[in-house]
Amino acid sequence: IAYITYKSQDALTYFETNWGYHVGKDTVRVLPLSLDQDARTLRKQFPFKLSGLAYNTSGYDLEPVLLKCKAKSCFIPAAMIRERYSKCRYAYIHFSCDEDRQAALQLLINFKKGNMDSRRLYWSQESDRICNICGNPSHMAATYNNKNINKPPGKKFVSGADNWKNLKKSYADAAKSQGANKSARPSRSTQLKRLDRDTQQYEEMDEDEPCFDQDPAILRFKETILNSLRQLEMKIMNISSTLESTDKQIATIVTAQKALHIEKGSKLEGTMKKKSLTQSSSASSSDQAKKRVKSADDSDQEAELIQDTHDLRQSDIQI
Repeated sequence: IAYITYKSQDALTYFETNWGYHVGKDTVRVLPLSLDQDARTLRKQFPFKLSGLAYNTSGYDLEPVLLKCKAKSCFIPAAMIRERYSKCRYAYIHFSCDEDRQAALQLLINFKKGNMDSRRLYWSQESDRICNICGNPSHMAATYNNKNINKPPGKKFVSGADNWKNLKKSYADAAKSQGANKSARPSRSTQLKRLDRDTQQYEEMDEDEPCFDQDPAILRFKETILNSLRQLEMKIMNISSTLESTDKQIATIVTAQKALHIEKGSKLEGTMKKKSLTQSSSASSSDQAKKRVKSADDSDQEAELIQDTHDLRQSDIQI
């Protein structure tokens, strides 16, 4: 499973009507995370298993068959055989409606890949067991007689490089070199016997070994994991939206507190101004009273001086 993020939302419009995509020679299924549950269910509602494929068949090889049966997606699983992954000889095909699925069921499909002989493909349900040799769901591999159906054809041509090597050799040199290498190199019949033995062993392993990747329990477990991941993603999105709303509320509260502080400061400044005006008026009234008291004292002193001067003048006159 791979998660791909696009820069633009417009890139996802392609996958609203197209359920798959080619990656090299393989075909993968694409499921946009923006789809609702009904659209997700529709993409899994009408499946079929297409069996009887040739060895190492890819989604690119099945493209003519997919177009003919109006398939919406194709998935070819892989299994571990001889310590390496090999493609299974069946594919999971999904349709957009039951009418297309029933129409595909009526098609007789003959498939040819490379220099292999043409072979018939079979439709069946996802959970149906099939023959691991020919892919027919009507019998099992244990009761099938044609074990050589998957046997590759023998080499029927000689490359140009081999012809060029033998061009300058005489008949005597060719016979001599063939006699010298006869004991070291196995004969053609020995090579064919080894090839038949290896092919038979591979077919027996393919027949006996189950494909664990397509076990219903494993598929259900994968679906459970995917659902859990989707739920986790939704929870993360909800938490992000909650944090954003909380940040907005905090910003509103901070703005209100700043406005309240400014209002209180203006009121305090007005009160201080009133107090200073009151104090200045009281101080000026006290200064005026002091001035009046001082002027009264000065007038009394002047009257005393005038009286003293008058007394002195009277005493001078008498003398």
